[in-house]
Amino acid sequence: MSSTRIILGSLIAASVRHGIFTIALPWLILYQAAGMEEMGFDSGYPAAGSVFILLGAALYIRAFAERLRMTAMVAASSETFEDSGAKDPRPVWSEGIHGWSRNPLQLGVVVILFGESLAFESLLLLVYAALYWTWTTLYLIIAEEPVLRRTLGDEYTAYCRHVPRWFLPFRFRKPA
Repeated sequence: MSSTRIILGSLIAASVRHGIFTIALPWLILYQAAGMEEMGFDSGYPAAGSVFILLGAALYIRAFAERLRMTAMVAASSETFEDSGAKDPRPVWSEGIHGWSRNPLQLGVVVILFGESLAFESLLLLVYAALYWTWTTLYLIIAEEPVLRRTLGDEYTAYCRHVPRWFLPFRFRKPA
């Protein structure tokens, strides 16, 4: 498969998936909770919410650009190694935003959802953001990370030790 098709497929899949979570479902929640005529920025904290929405969108776009670059590099190296029969060298990406968060795309979505809950002063959107964060965290722990540990080995384990899953390193200190 060509790297262009892989990149285009990634772009479409992420846009649709995260568009549903950040635009369609929050709109549906607000629509069901308040009625369309009441939806707007006339209540809530529009300035604070807008800042979070913009920060989340900037984080998402930057992380997605890094992910596309990594996908293109992996696709190009896969085409080279297919003929030789060697194992596909999939690198652990630890540059840029992926150097301080292992899941910056999902973090961007959570920040956007939090901003939407502030902007519309919606407890339902805040609960939705918390549920999305919980579901994503469980998916990462149960499904994605074990596969990456098996496929990428010690390099991924070291990456996990140095880069937190979300943003801040939540580590408990061992007693002295």
